[in-house]
Amino acid sequence: MTDPHVKVDVFLSEDKRYIFTRCCFIFESITIGDFEQIILGKNLIGVLEDLIFRLEEYSSIDCEPDKLEETLSSLINNDIRHSCLPLGIEAFDGDTGAFFSVAGDSYIVLKPWERNNIFTEKMSISHYLDIITLSKKILASKIHDLQNEINEPFE
Repeated sequence: MTDPHVKVDVFLSEDKRYIFTRCCFIFESITIGDFEQIILGKNLIGVLEDLIFRLEEYSSIDCEPDKLEETLSSLINNDIRHSCLPLGIEAFDGDTGAFFSVAGDSYIVLKPWERNNIFTEKMSISHYLDIITLSKKILASKIHDLQNEINEPFE
């Protein structure tokens, strides 16, 4: 198993008034999120904070291997907050994911927008939470550094 990677790009608008980002989650089997979508930096921070909050209370759902796709669809249709992906941001719009316990092992099950099949990777919620938390801290630091650069007087 390869650890998922949160790919983030942070940059200034052409007029140097806004900080923008792009983001996606790269798993071993699939990339989730549209990296081409431009997001306001502080909005991405807020979405990641919401994801961290939800993951801190998250628990895997027991499921049979042949019922993962059906259960994921039902779970998300009943309450989108069961998703283990960022919500309310266009880069991840339509992507779904949740954690399931299958025969005692923890898996993240992912279904990208407009794909017909699911992708499954063995992973614990706590490990995923650690990756998201660290990525949010790194992103916040990059945004802070860029904000300081913007606020410096021009010579």
